Amino acid sequence: MEEWRNRAGRARVARLNLFFLMESAAGRRYAAPTMKSIPLLAMLLALAGCSAPAPHPPETVPAAGSLPDKRVTVDPALRGVIRIKNVRDMPATQGYIKFQVDIENLASAAKTIVYQVDWLDGDGLSLGISMDEPPCTLFPHETVPLAISAPVPTAKDFHLTFRPRVK
Repeated sequence: MEEWRNRAGRARVARLNLFFLMESAAGRRYAAPTMKSIPLLAMLLALAGCSAPAPHPPETVPAAGSLPDKRVTVDPALRGVIRIKNVRDMPATQGYIKFQVDIENLASAAKTIVYQVDWLDGDGLSLGISMDEPPCTLFPHETVPLAISAPVPTAKDFHLTFRPRVK
């Protein structure tokens, strides 16, 4: 063992301060851990466990801000085909409310849908103004923003309904 230390030099011995050299029955030298290295190993394993990513919340719980908007209704025939990604109220101009709805086609084929806007007053009662918009074609996996403005300044809210196009 003295030969090894003389050949390797002091720098090599300094790097192996956590290990001591042992010689096997076959004459091979190897570094065996000392009592100092066991707590170090335990600490490294504990720290490695702390760096594991946090588990994701279950998918059945909707994320904050992704609750469905009660002002938008999707026909049951379109469930699983389109998804309402976002409903935003936009700043009113001259008393006319505006909103934007982002819809996504979840299918791998183009889908044509129709939608209808019913305008409501400040108390939530229908104004009797219903607008059937022209059909909208969504290409596969496309997200389309629909920006809609109220036709009268007395409209303070809306109800939007999506239906499949009937041929």
